Amino acid sequence: CSSHASYGMKGVIIAHHPPVQGCTDTLANNYDSTATIDNDSCLYPDITITYPFEDDDYTATNNVNVDFIVSNFTIGNPTSGVDGHIHYYVNGVMTPHYDITSILLPNLANGEYVVIFTLFDNNHQPIYPIIADTVIFSVNIIYGCTSPNSCNYDSTATIDDGSCYGVIGCIDSLATNYDPVACIDDGSCTYSSVCTE
Repeated sequence: CSSHASYGMKGVIIAHHPPVQGCTDTLANNYDSTATIDNDSCLYPDITITYPFEDDDYTATNNVNVDFIVSNFTIGNPTSGVDGHIHYYVNGVMTPHYDITSILLPNLANGEYVVIFTLFDNNHQPIYPIIADTVIFSVNIIYGCTSPNSCNYDSTATIDDGSCYGVIGCIDSLATNYDPVACIDDGSCTYSSVCTE
């Protein structure tokens, strides 16, 4: 067997590299610089507020827990080798948060609340493109007497404040069983019968 070159033949060997599948988006967490074909495997950081729900109206408590899920992004203190942390805003006031525990918003006054959660890197810079989620809810607590059998019953009250007073009974001062403390007539009034001849 003789080499082809000895017969004056020249050739070029063309080697094709097989395609490498992977994530080709440089913004993804799992970007693969060797990938030549995107296989839809890209993973992106995400944050989602799961509770409260949009337009929730809190009438029984003014302490609201905000629950959330973080995906494809490790949360922690900047010195712990993590991806970053959360900045959350309540009506524009920012607070950093370094773990994935629920956030308690205590003693909220009545009104509307806009809560925004945003992912930040370890240098306190927002991740670009901005990765955030927003929820709007309201607190509408009305303190008052919630017992319908009380003299000062307030049908608009959402939380009983212990101010209820009075009892049900006969409120007709002409009745024999008139109860001066009663403020709600229960239909129990009795009257003395007067015979006339």
